[in-house]
Amino acid sequence: MTFATLEHRFRVALLFVCVLSLLAFGVADRQLPLTLAFIVTAVGGWVVTERGGGGLPRWLTSTILFILISGLLYRAIYNIPVVSLFTMFLEVVMLLKLWERRVIRDYAQILTISLFLVVGTVLTDPGLATGAVLLVLLPFFVWTVMLYQLHNQAVAAGAREVAWPTMRRAFHGAASFAIIAGSALATAAFILIPRGYGLGGSLQGASRLAGLQAGFAEDVRLGQGGIISQSSTPVFEVGLVYLTDQTHPIGGPDEPQYFRGIVLSTYENGRWSPAPASPDHQVRPEERVSNQLFTYGQNPDSRTPTIVQSFRPLMPPRDGSPLFALYRPFAVQMREANQLTHLDIEPNDFWMRRPVFDGAAQYTVLSAPGWNPNLIPDPNGRLMPYRSRRGRVSFPSAKVADLARRLLTDNNIEPDPAKRDPADDERALNVLRSHLQRRCRYSLANTPPPLGVDPTEWFLFDSRQGHCEYFASAMAALARSVGIDARVIGGYLATEYDESRQVYVVRAWNAHAWVEANVDDYRWITLDATPPADLQELRERSNAMFVTLTRWLDNLQAGWNSSVVTFDQSMQAKLLGLSKGHEAHTAPESLGAHLRDTIDRLRGLRVRDVAMMGAPVVVLVGIVLLWRTVRRASRPNPDRPGWAFEHPAAALRADLIGILKGLGHTQPAWQSLDAFVAAAAAGDARVPRSAPAAARALTRAAMRPESARESLAAAHEAIARGA
Repeated sequence: MTFATLEHRFRVALLFVCVLSLLAFGVADRQLPLTLAFIVTAVGGWVVTERGGGGLPRWLTSTILFILISGLLYRAIYNIPVVSLFTMFLEVVMLLKLWERRVIRDYAQILTISLFLVVGTVLTDPGLATGAVLLVLLPFFVWTVMLYQLHNQAVAAGAREVAWPTMRRAFHGAASFAIIAGSALATAAFILIPRGYGLGGSLQGASRLAGLQAGFAEDVRLGQGGIISQSSTPVFEVGLVYLTDQTHPIGGPDEPQYFRGIVLSTYENGRWSPAPASPDHQVRPEERVSNQLFTYGQNPDSRTPTIVQSFRPLMPPRDGSPLFALYRPFAVQMREANQLTHLDIEPNDFWMRRPVFDGAAQYTVLSAPGWNPNLIPDPNGRLMPYRSRRGRVSFPSAKVADLARRLLTDNNIEPDPAKRDPADDERALNVLRSHLQRRCRYSLANTPPPLGVDPTEWFLFDSRQGHCEYFASAMAALARSVGIDARVIGGYLATEYDESRQVYVVRAWNAHAWVEANVDDYRWITLDATPPADLQELRERSNAMFVTLTRWLDNLQAGWNSSVVTFDQSMQAKLLGLSKGHEAHTAPESLGAHLRDTIDRLRGLRVRDVAMMGAPVVVLVGIVLLWRTVRRASRPNPDRPGWAFEHPAAALRADLIGILKGLGHTQPAWQSLDAFVAAAAAGDARVPRSAPAAARALTRAAMRPESARESLAAAHEAIARGA
């Protein structure tokens, strides 16, 4: 297919916009197989209609649209996110438009649908992969819209065909200026317009509609079938040091860490959820801020080892998200002191939540692992004894209770908490955990229990396989059945340690559930009932092949999230040198700091690693250069002018246009040469009578290379006669 005319070039550009917009949403929604099917369908429809196939009749496309809308409504029953459903509806409409007979108005509708697909893409997942596709799509979209405007004007003027070479240079200049100027204005607006609770809150709300989740959930819902997806998306990075010795980081590849996020202590119909918030056990930090560090509960003494955890989220924060920490946290500090007014604490369970994320997401937590004081604060800050629930907790299943009592009896442990020595509680918990690890198998493929059967019972007595949430639920159920207070903890099991930067990289697939149990009247211990072999597999997966490339991509993802997705007023102030206090910098200093941080993140890569990552780029550049060489070699020589009117054809065309310009006729950028000359000759008797013939000969020379020599000779003769 030739691209000699404006119309042909616009239609091809429109196809690329459709393909890129479909690809962008497919990457964001993680539906690549379906997206590939959509792209093939789009290309097929375009080829059929543009090659004169006529397309599908409107009644047929309307019927297909009705069927597909019914299917989307059916999917809505299964809690498919609203943004995903609506964007998929737009994709279907676009595909049908590409299979229909089209007029100029339909092209405008397709471009509008592509723009809405971009909006849906950003709302679904503003991650690095999505951003990379959009960075390619948006300039191309602007270029295509400008082509559409020219084509629309040409159609309105009644032009049959507009030669692309006549306007190529001017159009490229205008399009380049529009893209560069638009990008500069967008960047300036992005940096200068404040964001935070206003715009940020709206975007986060839209993200929730889009179903933005990263493995971690704020409750446990058992009994759902299917296979749990495993995503390597990085969630946060955290560095650990001792408070008394911050020069030696804590951690390593063989030292997994449990970062708890939420405490689930209420069980009902297969669901573990947090206990109802009580005003007596909620503390607002504005009352207890000291030196930008908020402390709650009883602080450990100086002899208790304290671990400082510096968290750097790598995903956009959401309203109501918990703050993660090692057990047991007793102090938290946000990156900006004015963010402390939006922090809720549950002192009894020691977990933290920010009701509204309206600023910086980075934070620091102080924890004292293994420290279990027997005093907690009351609402007024006074210390009071913890109310032990030993012997008063239970689980709503007689079968589970019978199993727990039998296991303890078989191991010479008293099952009745009223008769059992509290010192034996920890030994009883180890017996229950060993039973789960020996008799149950870890699996991500889950079969839902029969209707009316409790999922925890189904796991313990029938299926005997499930993921970590089943193991944690069963462990807590068995413990409660023999009077031991136990709660399910949702968080992340960090296993991947980046030794070059001395931080743990926590990914979505590190989401984990385990149990905390109360022994000795307020000594809480961590128990993980998931089989150790499966935890080892999790650690090995984190250190699998391509880990260097994965970490490099993670660094890019982290930089994108911190610089673009979570760009807030605090980062704006630092970037522009507007920060107050000891961290104030000028704008150049701030930019330099960001550059140094980027270089520091990329350090540690060996020459071999860089070569491995750069090899695909080198291969791609080589393919492009080879393609351009072959394409240049296949272009017409001076005796065979192509659609760009090269050499003698260009000179003859310039002579003809010069003759007409001397008579006061200027060729419009959208009008073809032969149409321009014919119109000038029809309205002006001074135009040489041979000029239309010369223009037609030049057009034949460009469009029919096989007759180029004869056509050029005829054009030269006609111009000579006219002159």
